[in-house]
This record gives sequence, structure tokens and C-alpha cells, in this order.
Amino acid sequence: LALVAAGFIASHGIAQRVPDTQINSSATPRASHPDIQAVGGIIYATWSDTRNGQPDIYFDRSLDGGQTWSSSDTRIDTGSAAGVAWSADPKIRVSGSVVVICWQDFREGVHPHYAGIYCNRSLDGGLTWLPNDVRVIAGFAPGQSTSINQTLSCINNDVFVTWEDLRDGSRDVYFQHSVDAGATWLANDVRVDTGDPAGAANSVFPRHVVSGNDIHVIWSDFRNSNFSGDIYYNHSLDAGATWLPAAIRIDHSPNVTYQGAIFPRIAVAGSSVYVMWHDNPDDPNFQLLSRDVFFNRSLDRGLTWLPTDIRLNTSGPAGTFFTEFPDLCASGNEVFAVWIDRRQPRTVAFNRSLDSGTTWLATDVPISSPPTNSFPNIDVPRIAASGPLLLATWADDRDGDFDVYANSSSDSGTTWLQQAQRLDTG
Repeated sequence: LALVAAGFIASHGIAQRVPDTQINSSATPRASHPDIQAVGGIIYATWSDTRNGQPDIYFDRSLDGGQTWSSSDTRIDTGSAAGVAWSADPKIRVSGSVVVICWQDFREGVHPHYAGIYCNRSLDGGLTWLPNDVRVIAGFAPGQSTSINQTLSCINNDVFVTWEDLRDGSRDVYFQHSVDAGATWLANDVRVDTGDPAGAANSVFPRHVVSGNDIHVIWSDFRNSNFSGDIYYNHSLDAGATWLPAAIRIDHSPNVTYQGAIFPRIAVAGSSVYVMWHDNPDDPNFQLLSRDVFFNRSLDRGLTWLPTDIRLNTSGPAGTFFTEFPDLCASGNEVFAVWIDRRQPRTVAFNRSLDSGTTWLATDVPISSPPTNSFPNIDVPRIAASGPLLLATWADDRDGDFDVYANSSSDSGTTWLQQAQRLDTG
């Protein structure tokens, strides 16, 4: 769980080395898929752990910025016997003393078939949890479909979850809302990829963000072609009570290409909504020969969007190389983006806007500083901001196996450290 250190540093907007700390208390490390939240000096962590057999979901916390952790971690997926069902991909969110974790659980069938989304919650900062976890999904009985790729938000006692599932054939995107910190949920799931019949086309990779009562959801949608995705959007401006009757397309690719616009990411700052994805609009005849990264934005809570997408990988001609798996964040009017540039040597690239996405750097900037004659593979990068302080993290194998690296900027991305810092130093 070395990524915990990276997440803690991101929450403070600084880059520094800290000793690795193993926080899962099993004798043999068998933990994966960590997720964290840092609130002040308290760090909350969850992960999937195979100490009992099949993966279970565990939780721990640190009250002193990650220096010390509880002597024993807590199993959260308590609705089935330990190690019996595959529980994976946990997400954690914290609001005040409310801690909520949701995950994908195969107690309804056998991995990789028939999964549901489950959650557990604590009202006292992680000290105590519900004795039995709670099934989030209301639209089908256990063992009748598969739900995956959940995202989670928590504001006070309001908890919001989106996911994709197969209940009607092809994948659709659904929404759920709890007003009591995850103890109970709406009687009916809400489908948000509206505008075509349920189950008619695949809608995948959903992501959502929340700002006040506004909930913004994006995904990659194949309603216009079975082979080429587009980026679609829906929102609720009343905490999930009502949604647009038909989702809107926000990318403007004129071509049907292999895979198309996929892997969307979203950020929000007040009434401004920012979206990024990768696409290959210049590839002919359903060949995957390149990918570029694109951006669009709304300044009015998602009501209107730019009429033209903005390409951010500007250090080379469009459609001539692979740039993919973007991430972005926003702080006030500033928007920051990173992605993988697969030209040799592979790097993490950065671009930024200081005017709500209107203008960007003329040329994107490499920030991962691989050594000379090094050609590392790079895992999906992440970026976080706190005012002008930026931290980007990723994993790469420049030294053989994958290690976790970071780079930071204290001036909104104008300058970065000359050398990336390795974080998994234990």
C-alpha cells in the first residue's frame, strides 16, 4: 500500500519522501487496489485483501498524518463470511465524521459473473461500522446481473453512487442516493444514460462529481456505433431528484473510429465542469494507430459546452502518436491535466489552463523525467491541486519492476522539479 504515501502527499500539495508503512495487518502482504482520503491530518484507507481466501474489503486509519496506524485493521464486507466471496475495487469517501466505503461484490455469483455494489459506513470516523454491509442496488435481485465501475461521493450524510450494469442487455449507467450516510438507499435505481432504450448500447467508464446539489455524470457511450464511443453527459441540479430526459453528447469527433472517445475524466469547481478523454479521430478504417487527448468544459453547471473540443497534447501533430489515460483536476479557475505520452522515451505529460479552460499552454510539458536511454512503461497517472500546489503521481518500471513516482509544482505548473521522486522507498 505504498500509494497511501502518495495520496497523503497529494492532499497537502507537496512532494517529499516518507518511509513506507505497511498498514494491512495480515502476516503476509496480500493487499491490492487501495483507495484513500486525507482530511486534515487524518488518513482513511481501504483496500482489497486475500488473507482469508477470496478478497475481502478492509479499512484502517491514521490520526497523525500516516506516521502510525491502528494495531489491527477492520474487515468491512461483513454481509458474507470472510474469504468466501470476491470483494474488490473499494472506494472511500469522508465527510466530517462520516466514512463510507463501497465496492464490487461477487457474493451474488462467481467471479467474474453476477456482482452487486455494496457499502458500509461509519458515523464516528471509522471506529465502528454497520454490523452488516448494505446492498446499494435496487433494480434487480442478487444473482441476476453484474454491476461494476462504481464511483462514490459523500457530502455530510448524502452519499451518491454511480455504476454500470447489464440488467437490460448492454451496459447502462445508474445512480443511487442515500440521505442517511449509506444505511438506506432509494427504492429504485435511476438510469442516467438516457436518450436511447435501456440496454440498447454499451455505456461504460462512468464518473461523477458533486458540487453542492449539482451532480455531474460522464461516460463513454456506444449508442451511435458499436465500435466507436462518444462522450455523453447528464446532470441533476437537485441532488439527484431529477435528471435531463436525454443525455447530451459533449465530444465533437466527426469520424467513426475504432474505440473512439473513451476513458473520460471529470472535475468541478463551483459552476464550472471540466471533462477530458482520449480519442483517435484521425485514424482511418477502424485502425487504432494513434490517440490524442481532448478537453471540453461548461461554465454554467453543464447547461452549455464549448462547440469545439480542445486538443491538449500539443507537442506533436494530431493523429501521429499515442497519448492516453488522462486525468485532470481543478482549483478555482485553474485546470490541470496529465496523461501518458507513449513516444519514446515514454513520459507523463502535463498541460494547464489558468482561465477555466479557455486557453492552454502552447506545448504540453513532460514531467516524469525518465533517465537517459530509459524507456519505461507507465501506469495511469493522477494529479491533485491545492491552490497553486500541484502533485502528479504515477507508476513506472524504469528500474525493472514498477515503482511509484511523483513530481510537484508550487506555481500552478509553471515549473516542476527537475527529477521525479520515487515514493516507495522501503
